[in-house]
Amino acid sequence: MKHPSERFNFALVRTFDSGNIGSAFRALLNMGFHHLWVIEPIHFNTDLIEKMAAGTKKELKHLKTAGSLHDFAKQMEMIYAFSARPRKDYPHISLNELLSEVNQSTARHIGFLFGNETNGLNNDELYFASKTVFIPTEHKHSSLNLAQAVLLAAYTLSGSEAFTSGPPLATSGDKELLFSSLYQLIASHLFQKAITAKKNKILLHNAFQKWPLSKKELTYLHHVFQALRKKAPVDKPF
Repeated sequence: MKHPSERFNFALVRTFDSGNIGSAFRALLNMGFHHLWVIEPIHFNTDLIEKMAAGTKKELKHLKTAGSLHDFAKQMEMIYAFSARPRKDYPHISLNELLSEVNQSTARHIGFLFGNETNGLNNDELYFASKTVFIPTEHKHSSLNLAQAVLLAAYTLSGSEAFTSGPPLATSGDKELLFSSLYQLIASHLFQKAITAKKNKILLHNAFQKWPLSKKELTYLHHVFQALRKKAPVDKPF
């Protein structure tokens, strides 16, 4: 059995205020977590980060940076995106529902995305997420500071159960490669119009990201798609 802090990875995307990075890191340590990623920050002032992460200077070595969301996704088996509002094509669940899901999951590396302070996560940044998560608030005063949102999420997730990991699962990056392989096949053979293929792309992509594929299943499906591509008539719909 492993402690949940080992598999939970919190990520701040396009953070504007370096102080929020420090405050969020301190909040995670308060709740027993230490995996914080900073992805494409707009500002990254180490002095301000250390100031707002008061008392945690030694632990700041755990702070990780990523040049792109894809770099983060390559290491996560499941990703949830925090969003105050529902997004088209993504299931929208509450923080308590998230806790229930992660308690049932055998994934060893789960990521939680938090967007920019001003406009949150854009559609492109939701690309690797399987679901969006909201934090219930009073509707007249629903806006949360970024570090506050991280603290509330961490507090709730600190109640998660110890887990036993199952077989290695495909990462979000792995599933992206598999999706690309399948999409190339169906776009040229199932959809006769490019616009039809585009409309179905997001729907199919989201289905892939929600699919908890094992590494073994991933390899098998890659072989299947490769075989189909070799046998399929070139540029002719099925």
